[in-house]
Amino acid sequence: MAYLDKKQKFRKNLIEQYRKILREDQRNLREAVDSCRDHIVIKIGYSSVCDICAKDLGWYCVDSPNKYCEYDESSGWIDCKHCGQPSIRK
Repeated sequence: MAYLDKKQKFRKNLIEQYRKILREDQRNLREAVDSCRDHIVIKIGYSSVCDICAKDLGWYCVDSPNKYCEYDESSGWIDCKHCGQPSIRK
């Protein structure tokens, strides 16, 4: 019986250590997502999505250095300043 108690204590201690590591990993992940400014862009369908925070950045743009379409006042906020595609597409 004493052997089982030692084994149970060992398992309980091990589980607590894993929980501590998981809580720390979750906190680090939350901080990384919340502070994401330098998006790592991946293409999903026609969209640009940040691989860190999963934010949808809009249309994927091959010509843009950021890899997503950007719009400015010169085009009336309609056409991408890199590839010229409209912001509303069919």
